[in-house]
Amino acid sequence: MTKLISLLLALFIFCQAKTQTADTTRNTSNTRTITEDTTVYEQSAVDSFAHFKGGNDAWVQFLGHNMRMDVAVRNGAGKGSYEAVAKFVVTKSGKIKNIVPQTTIGYGTEEELKRILKASPKWVPATIKGQPVNSYLTQKVIFVVSI
Repeated sequence: MTKLISLLLALFIFCQAKTQTADTTRNTSNTRTITEDTTVYEQSAVDSFAHFKGGNDAWVQFLGHNMRMDVAVRNGAGKGSYEAVAKFVVTKSGKIKNIVPQTTIGYGTEEELKRILKASPKWVPATIKGQPVNSYLTQKVIFVVSI
């Protein structure tokens, strides 16, 4: 019997706790202190949300072309829906970093979501008063296995 696999994608971006830190380095050639703002903002604090370049339709297309849709089946998942969620930071330069799975359903789904986020091109960063800022996003992907 042939296993049919379909992938339902849903993008749910919601608020995460604001983390505020700063990296300070000292320039040895003079006494200036250089501070890089590494604040990561929650979605409620930004004027415009970070998003995949081209929007949700482009994200779904990217997933369709790059995601290993059979990962759950190959790892022994039976018929059903498997929701993988990961939290990550979109930096002010659009890079994805600090990817942390928020679920532990297994069957390789969290690892696949992490892999696809790492493989994605730069995103459009969130902004505050027109300036790009680091922000948290949460991505949910639902793997649906049909037999």
